[in-house]
Amino acid sequence: MTTFQLDECLNSKKLALGCTQEGLCKVFRFPAEMKGLKDPEMLNSLLPKGNPLITTDFALLDEHLNAIPESHPGIILIANSKSVPETLTIKKVQAILRKFKTQFSQWHQVSWQNSIVCITQDAINVLHIKAGHLKEDGYFTYQSVDWNKTLEDTLCQNAKRGQVSCFQAQ
Repeated sequence: MTTFQLDECLNSKKLALGCTQEGLCKVFRFPAEMKGLKDPEMLNSLLPKGNPLITTDFALLDEHLNAIPESHPGIILIANSKSVPETLTIKKVQAILRKFKTQFSQWHQVSWQNSIVCITQDAINVLHIKAGHLKEDGYFTYQSVDWNKTLEDTLCQNAKRGQVSCFQAQ
């Protein structure tokens, strides 16, 4: 069973409980003792634990990319699409994740290793880090034909960069 880690920006008891109650994954809330840590220290503490990190904090990529190693357990960024200018609330995060999980049923089985996945209401963008720079692997809209199979293949390709299996243990 895949275990995901929430960061401080997305440290919602309701979100963690709702995801865990589905029975397909476990979700850890942000450790209270880490509250207020700067992003680089937070990444250095959480990423080695091996759980994909779920966040809404794009500053991780914009300001702290150098704190993310090429080989990492995965980072999942949840955001509003450009066409949705409202504030991103926990309810909206839940709706974005619900839509994604409904349409990408293997979400809990694939490896997120070495992928940075940005999920919005409209699309999924997959990136990885190479030599300190972000490299785009694919941009998938929900309307694209076979997007979920292509996304699965893309995540698998990134997982292989770190010599790990494409699928998590069941």
